[in-house]
Amino acid sequence: MGYYITKLEDTKLNEYIGTQTMYSCADNGAFDGNVSKELEDYAEENENVMAVVDKSGVDNFLMVLTQGKCKGRE
Repeated sequence: MGYYITKLEDTKLNEYIGTQTMYSCADNGAFDGNVSKELEDYAEENENVMAVVDKSGVDNFLMVLTQGKCKGRE
């Protein structure tokens, strides 16, 4: 099992990231940062959304993902 990275308004599924990789990214701070109340509410109301990064957090997420500390098979 894994997750797809996509824009919230877009129904097109983009990059797939496996569960181990996603949890490792989270453990390494990929989702640290502020998220608007609107995005928090969106994530809570939509069970298919597991994590949200707003526009200001995208660079941090990508840095954590690519810096080599995330572990996973994907």
